[in-house]
Amino acid sequence: VYFPHVASRRPAARTTAMLAASALAGATAITALTGVAAAQPAAPAHDVAERVILAPAADAARGMTVTFRAAEQGAAVEYRPAGGGAEPVRVDATRKGTALAGGVHQTAAMTDLAPATAYEYRIVTAGGDAGPWRQFSTAPDGHADPVDMLFFGDAQNGLTEEWRTTAQSAFATVPDAELILQSGDMIDQAHLDGEWGDWYAAMD
Repeated sequence: VYFPHVASRRPAARTTAMLAASALAGATAITALTGVAAAQPAAPAHDVAERVILAPAADAARGMTVTFRAAEQGAAVEYRPAGGGAEPVRVDATRKGTALAGGVHQTAAMTDLAPATAYEYRIVTAGGDAGPWRQFSTAPDGHADPVDMLFFGDAQNGLTEEWRTTAQSAFATVPDAELILQSGDMIDQAHLDGEWGDWYAAMD
């Protein structure tokens, strides 16, 4: 389903989680999965990271990568099968790119996952403060079946109005979409962190 950047009445916000391939300041395209993820649990009063992006590895049945922005370098990601019974695996995050205004972009790979399995993960700061557990499911082994997807052209302008309306309309129309592709200019001025903030907020 193709959704051009148009204005319309804003529907209720979507409830599915987003998994995206890469969206840091300066990026010009994004791929994302939604349908394989469970709905996110309610966030606590504060989170330890923002702009959290979950991306499938080349083999989406066995790997996921999480990218985020945190206040300080040295964060880690902990993950385990969903349900909370197992000891989590801990992976140190590495710095990725340069943040435009405060914080440090970081990334961590979750590997050796089992196909078609629900997992939960959380981000932990260098000081040991842990964020909420978030859930996702890996793809089935081989994952060759057709998937529903959304394709967006340029967001770029009108990020708090037209882009938000377009994104939310798409999520409401195709709530089970498993792939999102953003092909054009995501914001207008790549060096303006505020525009990136508006772009992310519209996707919530």
